[in-house]
Amino acid sequence: MADSIRHSQTGNARNIFCVGMLSSEVSGPGRRSKTRFPIALQIRYRTFGTPEFSGSGKTVNLSSQGIFIAAKGQHELSVGAGVEILADWPVLLDGTTPLQLKVLGRVVRSDTSGFAVSFTNKNTEFQITKRGPEAFTG
Repeated sequence: MADSIRHSQTGNARNIFCVGMLSSEVSGPGRRSKTRFPIALQIRYRTFGTPEFSGSGKTVNLSSQGIFIAAKGQHELSVGAGVEILADWPVLLDGTTPLQLKVLGRVVRSDTSGFAVSFTNKNTEFQITKRGPEAFTG
């Protein structure tokens, strides 16, 4: 799934960084250069700047360059807003440890049904976490 994986130790939290995740090319003309993979993951998000919003939703699809999130009834985010997304990953590390996918990006499209984010950080981070609606850990 990933071209390479690096492990790092930060304080008491162990992080796994994946590089080049989901990088299938699309042939032919079109707006998108990467394949979108349909995947439904529970997410939490927060924006940066003023005003700051946070909310939750569910992924609709994911590629190596972006993500679309269905967030009906949430705030309609401003195009260009910086956003951090935490997604509950469906596969356990070593079959026992829950993971969260953490990505940073910019909102490129937003309406009442959800929003699209283009990733600004090429190093996608998987964090070891507890399952549940805990707050952002920063």
